[in-house]
Amino acid sequence: MTQKIPIFLLATIFALPLSSQILRLTSEENAFTAGDLVVKQQVEYKDAGTYGRGKTWDFSFLQPINEEYEVNYFYPDSTDFSLICGQEPDARYYFRLRNDSLFSVGFENNTSIMRYGMLELGSVSGAELGSMSGAELKLKFPLSYGDTLRSIFEGRGQYGRRVPMYVKGYTRVVYDADGTLKIPDFPNGVPTYRTHTRRYYTQATRDSLQMKIG
Repeated sequence: MTQKIPIFLLATIFALPLSSQILRLTSEENAFTAGDLVVKQQVEYKDAGTYGRGKTWDFSFLQPINEEYEVNYFYPDSTDFSLICGQEPDARYYFRLRNDSLFSVGFENNTSIMRYGMLELGSVSGAELGSMSGAELKLKFPLSYGDTLRSIFEGRGQYGRRVPMYVKGYTRVVYDADGTLKIPDFPNGVPTYRTHTRRYYTQATRDSLQMKIG
C-alpha cells in the first residue's frame, strides 16, 4: 500500500502521524513495506517540548528550510521480503525486519558505504544481511508509550569507495510522548507518537596515504 506522509525533522526527535487513533506501533500498520512513499521536508527549529501524553505540537506555521523530497521503499532482493530499502535522492538505507524488530543494516550514498553487523561490502542480499549481531535496532513491535530500546552496533565501510571506515556505538530509542500534530496539510491535527533517539558512536578512517598498495 502506498502511503504519503509528511515528516518534519527536528534534530533527533521525530514526530510521525499514525494511521489509527490508537497510539501504539504495530508491524501491521507501521512497518516499512514495498511501495510506501514518504515525503520529507526540513523546517526551522522549534523546541518539541518535554515528554508526556496528550501533547499538542503546532508546527503549521514553521518555515521550510529545504525543498521536500521523496523516500521510496522497495525490496532489493525479490526472494527476501524481510529486507527493505529506502531510496532517497542521493542515498539508500537498508533495513531488516526480523521477528518483531526493525534493524538498520547499512547505507550507501555518493561518498560512503556502510554495513552494520560487521557485514561484507558486497551486494546487499540474502546471507550477507542475515545476521543481526551488531546491527542497529530502530524499532520493536508493538511499541507503546514509555518503552525504551537499546542496542550496541558496529559496522565496516568505505569512504570515497576506497578508504576503510569503522564505526561502533550505542543507540537508545524512547517512545516518550504522544498527542496531536498540526501541520499545514492537517490543520486540525493528526494522532502522533514521538520517539526520541540518542546515538553515541565513534568513527575511524584510515588515511589513504597510509594504505598498503599492491
